[in-house]
Amino acid sequence: MASRSQLPGLDAAEREQARGSPAPTHARLMKAVLSREAFSDPEWLFERKLDGIRCLSIRDGGTPRMLSRNDLDLAARYPEIRDALAEQSRQRFAVDGETVAFDRGQTSFARLAQRGHRRVAVFYYVFDVPWLDGFNVRTLSLRARKRLLRDTLSTGGRLRLSTHRNSAGEAMFDHACRQSWEGVVAKRADGPYRQTRSRDSGCGPCAGRPPRSQRGTWSANRASPGSPPQLVAQVAFTEWTTAGRLRHPRYLGLREDKAAEQVVREA
Repeated sequence: MASRSQLPGLDAAEREQARGSPAPTHARLMKAVLSREAFSDPEWLFERKLDGIRCLSIRDGGTPRMLSRNDLDLAARYPEIRDALAEQSRQRFAVDGETVAFDRGQTSFARLAQRGHRRVAVFYYVFDVPWLDGFNVRTLSLRARKRLLRDTLSTGGRLRLSTHRNSAGEAMFDHACRQSWEGVVAKRADGPYRQTRSRDSGCGPCAGRPPRSQRGTWSANRASPGSPPQLVAQVAFTEWTTAGRLRHPRYLGLREDKAAEQVVREA
């Protein structure tokens, strides 16, 4: 039987918030809303925005599962990450993170999309833990879940812990853009893990970096017999024109982890 004492780093009140629960069977990830304004706030945390494939990794005493945002099983695609998770001493956890590949020091979906055609090293950056040792911990604050996360996995090699900065969001955003990062994700420090898109999490992309300044997805319906009915592609572009078209678009690769009906233009 699971015991709250197995949840390290929590105080008594936080442990009482944890509820016994079976391991997740679907991803149901928390998603950020698009934000154009950089800000600083002591009630928010700020993390690097990564350009990869979002993944909820679940281990319940056996071989870890790795689910994309639309529940596609990624374990066979990234066996080195699956094996690194299987080597962990903790047997029961669900961690949220991003599978990435690097191109000249930057995370690159285009590079990740080459996997299968050439040898591409991949890494898994974890930033949240919604379930641990038989307990649903989504209702805990983000700060509490971050403390749990540090004790959940032994990181290094293929597994990395996504670091964050407290309060100073504007300074981190400036640093991100100088380093040609994708941008910054702001998260409310006392917010729970909501299994939907939430304003407790905002994504601010770095602007003015063609052709990597923005990322978009494009879906296409194909009616011809024998063809896939829907495809989702990721495209880099500099901006939307006043006519609603993409300026300087560049194809990066297909995305199997997103369903076509989930692709919308964010305002």
